[in-house]
Amino acid sequence: MTWSKFLRKHFAVLFIIFGVSALMLFIIVSQTLIIIARSTPQTPFNSSELGKIVPSDNLLVSKVISTKDLITRPVVTKDDPMVGLSTAKHTVVMYSDVACEYCRNQEKNLKKIMAKLPTALRLVWKDYPEPGKQSRSWRAAVAGRCAQIQNKFWAYHDNLLADPADLSTDRFIAEAKKLNLDTIAFGHCLKTNQSADRIEKNIIEANALNISGVPDIFINNTEIMGESDYGKLLTLVTQD
Repeated sequence: MTWSKFLRKHFAVLFIIFGVSALMLFIIVSQTLIIIARSTPQTPFNSSELGKIVPSDNLLVSKVISTKDLITRPVVTKDDPMVGLSTAKHTVVMYSDVACEYCRNQEKNLKKIMAKLPTALRLVWKDYPEPGKQSRSWRAAVAGRCAQIQNKFWAYHDNLLADPADLSTDRFIAEAKKLNLDTIAFGHCLKTNQSADRIEKNIIEANALNISGVPDIFINNTEIMGESDYGKLLTLVTQD
């Protein structure tokens, strides 16, 4: 009997033998891998490790980058209220709070310089209110951003600064009426915290920059913490 005739005659038997052998091999290999995996010590998950850069020489291992590793200076976006010429020599980014007296003084000094030297400064506002979404500070920030949605941030903001003692909901609505805002839309925005995401982004950014109090300003990329008097600010923006 030739080999080819033997294969044709016993093909079914040989096929069964081959299939059973392959199945047995698969079972042996899988059980071996399970035993190895169970015998390997497992490192418990530690939530405190989230966001940390994992050092590795293996280029195939992804590294988790935290916000602090990405942000080294203020990031100005279209959501940030700004006033002044886009061609101004200096951009001043101000992390601030309407309810903060020192912040109001700082902003007054900066605006005095803008009036004196209109081509020197562009001011960018970043909200950094007190923690707690029921605080008057947070509510004032939300109100300002609700006015921003209707393209009236600076006018509304300046009105609040004119009388910072009253930062109540009634006051917020009254100021909206004075500026002829859509008070229904404004009230809905205020009630639902519609503009809160813009504030929260500012806070995340400030925390990444290790800002712990306001006012905190960046003139170009130079940080100045705390309130500065008019003379010091004028010197900073007029130097080459």
